[in-house]
Amino acid sequence: MGNESIVSANVKFYNPNNFPLQLKQADINLMLNDKQVAHDLLDSTINIPKLDSFYVPVSFSLSLNSILNNALQFLLSRKTKVNADGFIKLKKSGISFTVPIHYESYQSLDSLLQSVR
Repeated sequence: MGNESIVSANVKFYNPNNFPLQLKQADINLMLNDKQVAHDLLDSTINIPKLDSFYVPVSFSLSLNSILNNALQFLLSRKTKVNADGFIKLKKSGISFTVPIHYESYQSLDSLLQSVR
C-alpha cells in the first residue's frame, strides 16, 4: 500500500431522462495512455433526479508506480489519453440493469495538473 495514494472527488453528471433512477453500483478502471492507474468500486445507493444534475463521490486508489513508470512519456507528450471503462448498475421502478461505461479524452498535462491543485 505504500505505493498508492487515494484521490477523492465528487463527479457531476446529468440525467437527461424524464424519470428518476437509482445508482446501485459502479466499477470503473481509470487509465492514462492505455495503462491502468486506478480503480474505483462504488457500492452504495445514490438517488438520481430526473432532468437534473447529480454528484457521485469517487475515490480512486492511484498506483504511484504506474504513474512514475510513465512519467517521461507524460512529460514529453503534448496530450495524455484518459480513459474510464467499466459498468454501472442502475435501478428504475424495481428493475435493475447494467450499463457499460466508456469515456475517452485527451488532456494536456497542464490541465491535468491544474485539476489536482
